[in-house]
Amino acid sequence: MKVYTKKYIGKGQAVVTNSGVKLPIVKMVLSVEEMMQFVHTYKGKEYVSFEVSEMRKEDDYGNTHTVYHSAYEEEIVQAEEKPAATVTQKKKRGRPSKAEIAQKLEDAKRVEAMQNFTDPKTDTETQALKAEMQMDNADLPRDMPF
Repeated sequence: MKVYTKKYIGKGQAVVTNSGVKLPIVKMVLSVEEMMQFVHTYKGKEYVSFEVSEMRKEDDYGNTHTVYHSAYEEEIVQAEEKPAATVTQKKKRGRPSKAEIAQKLEDAKRVEAMQNFTDPKTDTETQALKAEMQMDNADLPRDMPF
């Protein structure tokens, strides 16, 4: 499989005059050692081809452009062992199964039991406490502000 690769060579800045006017010229600083890696011969002459691209945002050193050599390279892709596919059953549309209905009923009963949880005291104890509270509240006047 062929892959497009970029090898960065250097960076540059847009030229600005003393009066602050930005010119459509870019000053590049390139490493000769880096460029020598990309020399190719055509009809007996040596050439270096590279691309200049404007960066999305200025870097910390004020560089606004980058230079790179691009090439299509053959990438050797080793066959990766794919893990065995796990089979998961998709939820069916429409009516729920009997097992799903039974599970929902159990969940509903458990929730209802928790909502209707009563005090474990016996009925006689509860009645005695209610009577005692009524007697305590009987002494209070009815028009008392709370």
